[in-house]
Amino acid sequence: MNDLNTIYPKLKNKDINFNNLDGWAISVECYDWILDNIPEGETIVEFGSGSGTMELCRYHKVYPIEHQERFTRLAPKANYILADIVDGWYDPEVVFNNLPDEYSLIIVDGPPNLDQVKTRNNIEKYWDRLNTSVPIIMDDTHREDEYDFAIRTAELLGKDWVEYKGWQKNFIVIR
Repeated sequence: MNDLNTIYPKLKNKDINFNNLDGWAISVECYDWILDNIPEGETIVEFGSGSGTMELCRYHKVYPIEHQERFTRLAPKANYILADIVDGWYDPEVVFNNLPDEYSLIIVDGPPNLDQVKTRNNIEKYWDRLNTSVPIIMDDTHREDEYDFAIRTAELLGKDWVEYKGWQKNFIVIR
């Protein structure tokens, strides 16, 4: 994994607003991994959205699934799928009726935990409806529960995983 001293010079000539990365958004390190591994113009499915979505849209076609309408106006180039939370996850009827047929990456960064209930983990009910042959990024694995869920997911899917540690937070790539 590249450190920030390597990443920033590499990305300085790209049209990137670094203020839209890190914090609640995907990390600079995660964004760098995506640029290195997912060809420009390819399609990304992103569960959860925010300021990082704006940066993803600069070089990729992005389908963010979001439950809060206010976040669906951040990235004009995004193909937002607005889906209410139903039984602890995005409304599956809305999600699966609107996903693209083909995509090259899945990012799991939502929905957020609601009322102390782990909602993000409920995606496991739907792995059989997603193309899990593509890489899957599990964000926020610096948190123990997200780390444990990512490892369980890799085992469930029979995939390898690698954790990348960033300066603010970590993510796991399942392949």
